[in-house]
Amino acid sequence: MIRPPSRRTAILITLFSAVSGGAATGAEESTDQDECLFDQAEQRRAYLELEQTYPESEYLEEQHELLIPRGNDLITLRRGGCVHFGISVELRTARTQRFDDEGAFFAQVMALVTEFGQEFIDPNRLEQSIRNRNWSKAVHDDSVFFFVSHPDVAAFEMHRKSELQFTTVGVSFYY
Repeated sequence: MIRPPSRRTAILITLFSAVSGGAATGAEESTDQDECLFDQAEQRRAYLELEQTYPESEYLEEQHELLIPRGNDLITLRRGGCVHFGISVELRTARTQRFDDEGAFFAQVMALVTEFGQEFIDPNRLEQSIRNRNWSKAVHDDSVFFFVSHPDVAAFEMHRKSELQFTTVGVSFYY
C-alpha cells in the first residue's frame, strides 16, 4: 500500500515546487507583463548574455531556462519572475553515487551559487550559514531538501534527488 506524504512533507514539496518552478521560471504568466515588478525584457537580455558566456548552451525562451551541457552532465538555469524574483540552478549528473555525503553536496551547491548566483548571494555568507548549520533538512523518498536561513533572500533551498541513473543537485532562492 502506498501511503500519501505527511502534511509536513506535502508542504515542503509544495514550497520546493513553488521556489524552483514558479518564482524563477516566469510561471506567473497569468499576470499582465505591464504589472510585473521585474523587467521581463531585462531578464531575456540576461539569458542571452549567459548564452554568449556559455556558447554550448541553449536558451529555451518559452520555458524561461538555459541548458548548459558540461561533459556528461547538464546544468539547467532558471531566473526571473514577476512578483518575486528567483534563481534556480540544477546539475543533473549520470553518476548516481555522487553527493550522498553532505560535504560533497554542500561543495557542489557552493560551486553552483558561486558560478550562477553571486549577483544576489554572497557565497561567503552562504558558506557561513551552512557551516553554522542554519538550515533544516527534510527527506522525502529519494530526495533530500535543505532550507537555509540566509539574510540575502526571502527563501533559500538546496536539494538532492537520486533517480535510477541520475543524481540532481539543485539550489533555488528568491526575494
